[in-house]
Amino acid sequence: MGLAASQARFLAITARKTQCELQSTQIAEDKLSVSNELTAATQKYQNSLNATKLIWDSDGTGEHMYDVSYNLLMTPSAANMYDPYLVTDASGRIALTTAMAVAAKNAGIDPKGGTVASETGRTDFINALVDAGVITGSTGSTILGNAYSESAGVGGIPLDKTAAYAVSNETLANILSDESLYKLGLADYSVSIDPEKDNYGIAINTSTSATRGEVFENLTLGDLLNNNYVLTYGGNDDENVAPGSTAFSEFMTQVIGSGDYATNTTSIFGKIAHMLTDLLNTSEVDQKALEYAYNKIMLSYTESLAYDAGKPGSSPEACRNAVNSANKYNTVCYTRDDNLNKKQNAYIAVNLSNLVSSFLTYYAQQIGTNDYTAGRLDENCNYVTDDMIYMYELSNPNAVTEKDLLITDFYNSLYNNICANGWTGAYGDYLEDNKFLQNALKNGQLFISTLATDGYYYQEVYNDNGYLVEVTDDDAIAQAELEFEITKSKLNAKEEKLDIDMKNVDMEISSLTTEYDTVKQLISKNIEKVFTMFQS
Repeated sequence: MGLAASQARFLAITARKTQCELQSTQIAEDKLSVSNELTAATQKYQNSLNATKLIWDSDGTGEHMYDVSYNLLMTPSAANMYDPYLVTDASGRIALTTAMAVAAKNAGIDPKGGTVASETGRTDFINALVDAGVITGSTGSTILGNAYSESAGVGGIPLDKTAAYAVSNETLANILSDESLYKLGLADYSVSIDPEKDNYGIAINTSTSATRGEVFENLTLGDLLNNNYVLTYGGNDDENVAPGSTAFSEFMTQVIGSGDYATNTTSIFGKIAHMLTDLLNTSEVDQKALEYAYNKIMLSYTESLAYDAGKPGSSPEACRNAVNSANKYNTVCYTRDDNLNKKQNAYIAVNLSNLVSSFLTYYAQQIGTNDYTAGRLDENCNYVTDDMIYMYELSNPNAVTEKDLLITDFYNSLYNNICANGWTGAYGDYLEDNKFLQNALKNGQLFISTLATDGYYYQEVYNDNGYLVEVTDDDAIAQAELEFEITKSKLNAKEEKLDIDMKNVDMEISSLTTEYDTVKQLISKNIEKVFTMFQS
């Protein structure tokens, strides 16, 4: 019975050991599978780091960026400057969504191209777009209420839609020299004091002076930027012009003015500020910058006063001292020369050239260029007007800004090009899937046709278009990183569990091996005893 029991135990141990070894092999295979899955996930993540997407840079500054979509390219808006950016296939046909393709078909436009465009055809096309739900009825009525242009987008002169253009300091000064638009009319300004005692004039380049006359009458903003003009007022009795006097108050009112930006329109500075406001680009940001510049000038010129008692001397000496102080300080300057008698020669002066330069410098600071200063002392100043390559954005008076006309021009160009080049509805509503559209553009399946300066549309690959920019897709990368971390966490947990299972199996195999050897020895000894017994 002992031998039989040992043999039964031996067989059980052998079976269990074999089962554990099989289990160990399976765990090893599972670990290899986990390793392969982690490698695949890592490779997928590495590939995703190269993910890119197409961005629409609407003004080329990098400040107004949009994800590229079919609607952005093929629907009128400020983002595309109300010009269609035609999505086309390799043969130049316009790729239309299902609804737009239905409209083109119902309007009788041949998909192969060559349809003769006409006002009647444009009307049919617009009505078909309304029926298909592509545009609203009110938009359709707006378009049909404006004139049709058979040359829009096919050789006609493109509408000027640029609201602003950039000019240098030199060009700005030349523009501001136009007497019909930017003449200051200083002859209209005077302080009513005894003319025998008082002198009201302009010092030009600090070397000569003139009282009223031609300089007063014809001086422009451009003259102020191109030269150095100082407006002076004074005489041989300082009581008439001293700070706090009636004459001084009148001078300040006429030259600097008072009140806020909107109401200060009659003083010299008020006229200068509003002339520049009409010229400079007046977006919401620009308007705030102009008001900021105005407030800085008012603070500097109305609350600060450069005073120089000077030395005993004559009236011309007092005038020169006032001019020199005005050149040095960005404020109103008052100087007097004490004589031995009771009367004193006194003058007030304002450097009109510095006034304009300071205003433009404060404006540039607020717009975002911080490399310029308009401090009180000339050696601490770095006027923007000294930088010949600085560019100002000016409002474009010739630009077409009426929205109804812009929308009409958009659909005139779209209709004319569909007639000329044909259309395809093969891509259907896939075009409205931004990912599909961007991939189709990047792999050359679709193209973008852009309006050129000659009035025609030309097909381009996506990276030849000045507004389409391929950038790293941070959202896709972040999503891929999240998926990778989740996958890696799950696989690591699974691998840890397999490691524990493998250790348990290894321990059991080790224990079974020890018992296996013990039982094997026991069986061997029992057999040896049996043979010994029968031999005796």
